[in-house]
Amino acid sequence: TPWTPSSASSSSFPKADPEAAARTWAHGEKAELRVPSEVPTVAAAVDQLPVRGGIIHVESGYYEGVIVISKPFVKIWAAGENVVIQGQVVFRECAMGAHLKGLRIEATCPAGAVDLKGVRGKVLLERCVITNTASAALVLEGCSGDTVLQGCQVR
Repeated sequence: TPWTPSSASSSSFPKADPEAAARTWAHGEKAELRVPSEVPTVAAAVDQLPVRGGIIHVESGYYEGVIVISKPFVKIWAAGENVVIQGQVVFRECAMGAHLKGLRIEATCPAGAVDLKGVRGKVLLERCVITNTASAALVLEGCSGDTVLQGCQVR
C-alpha cells in the first residue's frame, strides 16, 4: 500500500522530548575542573563544563585523544610543569574566547595538531609547544577574529 498523508497516524512518529535530551547532555554547572583528579580526561572535562565555558586545570601527565572545543570561553591551563596532549585539539565555530596555556600538544595525524575551523572571535594560545610529525602543527581554516600565539613554539 503506498503511503498517503491520511494513512500515517501521528502516533506512528516518535515525539521529540527536549527534557529527555537535556538529561543526556554532559554539560555541568561546575565552571572549574581539575584533570585527572576530578575528571579523567581533558576531552571529558571540556564536555562537562557549562555551555558558558570555564577553566580546566590539567595536572602533569600524558593525555591521549582528540579534544573538541565547541563552546565559548573554554580555558585549558597546565597546572604542572609537564602536561602533554598526545592527539589533536580542534576548535569549532563557537569556541571564541578559548585559551590554552602551558600545554605540549603532540600529534601524528593528517590534520593540524591544533585545528581552528571557522572560529569567530579571539583564541589565545600561550606558552604552548605544538608539533605534528605527519602534517601541519597549526591549521586556521575560515576563521574570523584574532588568533594570538604568545611565547609558543610551533614545529
